[in-house]
Amino acid sequence: MREGNACLLETDFPAQPGQSGGPVLNADGVVVGLTSRNTVWEDMGNLETGLATSHAAIARFLNLQREEKQ
Repeated sequence: MREGNACLLETDFPAQPGQSGGPVLNADGVVVGLTSRNTVWEDMGNLETGLATSHAAIARFLNLQREEKQ
């Protein structure tokens, strides 16, 4: 899912308060993103899922920040 320039991953668990920023791991235990927020799909019976910012989007952001400081 893309929102602006950020690439979001949909997770099968909604984040609880205080969990945003926590790591999202794949089946091999590798960090693939950071928990961002929840969304509710009203057209699917109020199904709540979590969204995470992908590690690739985070890496792009950090690289841009480094380039701006140089």
